[in-house]
Amino acid sequence: MQTRNGKERESVPIREVEPMRCRGATVFVGCVVALLAGSSAPRAAEPPNPNDPCARSGRDTCGTAGVGFYRLTRYGTRWFGDFRGAVKGHRHAFCIDLRFWYASPSYRYREVSSTVLRNRDGAIISPEKQQRMAYALWAFGRSTKPSRQAATMLYVDSLMGTARPGELDPGVLPTRVGALYRSIARAAARYHGPYRVETRLPKRLIVKRPTKVMVAIRSASGHALPGATLSVSALGAVVPSRARTDGRGRAVITLRPTAAHVQLRLASRALASSRLRIFAPSTASAARNGQRLAVPSAERVSARLSRLARPVVTSLVSRQIVRAGGTIFDRVRVSGLSGGTASIEVELFGPFPSRAAISCTVSPYWRRRVSATAAEIRTPPVRVTRAGFYTYRQRLVGPASDAGAQTPCGVGSETTLSTPQISTGQGDSTADARAMARGGLIPVRLRIPELGIRAAIVPEVIDIAKGALGMPANIQHLGWWRDGMAPTAQSGSILIAGHYDFATAGRGAFYSLPRARRGERIQVATADGAVHAYRVVAVDSYPKSALPLTVFDRRGPPRLVLVTCGGRFDSTTQHFLDNIVVTAVPV
Repeated sequence: MQTRNGKERESVPIREVEPMRCRGATVFVGCVVALLAGSSAPRAAEPPNPNDPCARSGRDTCGTAGVGFYRLTRYGTRWFGDFRGAVKGHRHAFCIDLRFWYASPSYRYREVSSTVLRNRDGAIISPEKQQRMAYALWAFGRSTKPSRQAATMLYVDSLMGTARPGELDPGVLPTRVGALYRSIARAAARYHGPYRVETRLPKRLIVKRPTKVMVAIRSASGHALPGATLSVSALGAVVPSRARTDGRGRAVITLRPTAAHVQLRLASRALASSRLRIFAPSTASAARNGQRLAVPSAERVSARLSRLARPVVTSLVSRQIVRAGGTIFDRVRVSGLSGGTASIEVELFGPFPSRAAISCTVSPYWRRRVSATAAEIRTPPVRVTRAGFYTYRQRLVGPASDAGAQTPCGVGSETTLSTPQISTGQGDSTADARAMARGGLIPVRLRIPELGIRAAIVPEVIDIAKGALGMPANIQHLGWWRDGMAPTAQSGSILIAGHYDFATAGRGAFYSLPRARRGERIQVATADGAVHAYRVVAVDSYPKSALPLTVFDRRGPPRLVLVTCGGRFDSTTQHFLDNIVVTAVPV
């Protein structure tokens, strides 16, 4: 190893040597610093009384040597490790005064209240060095492994700066101690306190809508602590009870607001204290001669964040299918009101020929302002006189702190179908309200061999002006209601309608449909080339005004529904009075 002047000095082998003598008396060292790269001090302070009552041949005789080991160095036998039993209530303690008496319970250690720490040479130990020591003691100095405790001792005493030049020969220590020492030094530099909790969350939250909160605990140097555990609680929100930072020092918490005012509370579990706790002997003889001890200690940091959450309006239309001329209303509930009541503007838009055509930018069909509380309310009933799709939208307009929240436009739970007529007789005429087909399961052709029916299929929507389902201009084609279901759907009606006949064009594609019988097979080809088979299970006749709503329903078991005109022909109105409905199920 090197001396202070840079000359090479040969390491002393491990062997018994005479105890070090100072001022003509025998001195036995209680603890010693290991400066793995060499250390120096202006002078080497020593106890006024060099006769340590707890030392014999460099070894502790008062029973306080804890986890560690003895090694023979050029200055005599040294203890590398912690002390136990000297400071009441603390299992681990580390000396910070080299060459002073071993610790003893009889010295009645008392905690030092001063925040100014000086070493035995009189030099002030900076707050940052104290914080690094405090981190090392807590993070590494509570071990039962001798090498780890020895490395912690070496690091702490290296920061105290009282080791004499060449006081320790690194060659007498296990290699692992040096590696641990370097790890402790790196970690203490990065992760010592004081700490702060850092969070990232949106400035504006929405009631019932989960959001992610990023959390980190930052050290004094700004590094995020990995593996840190936090307790989590909240007012006005649902959160997990705990979180743990990952290898990058970050934790992600899911927060779901339940009220307008949200307060998030975060508290760390025990972290290394940012204040070094020092205990000094208080008995008369030991006060000047005994070593001071530093103990591991912890602190906790916490944070509270408050945010406003926008209330949420939820609603459900009373009926999803109604006959033209029927009434509907909306069930409305407001969650997260900041006050007791709110003012809501309820609008009903429609009619629209298809779901895709629904828009809330046009003038509403009906509008009303109502008062709402946290309890469910019902809006006044509205009569929908025309066929088509209608949709509700609610908008919170007061109080000012809650204003702005509104329901989305055109969602299924807020949309009602006012059913159209299906007019396919010789006196019936509807516009070709065809919409562009999409997808690979669009039906394109239908065939019923027993009835000699073979016809192309085109998608259709509701003819708002006529109040009827749009039909192809070519009476040899069939119309598929595109807002119904499609082949391979797991529920609901696939509605296909066709002309029975036409006054000026003769027989239509479904002229023979009224003769259908149970058990007959129907084939439907789709745009992807597949052919889907169905079996007839029912043939019924209904007055047009009483056509079952299930014909248009997207719920229930999957089924194919074919509709045309039939029954008695009214020569006055030039219309058939009934609809023939053939129902088939997938084979």
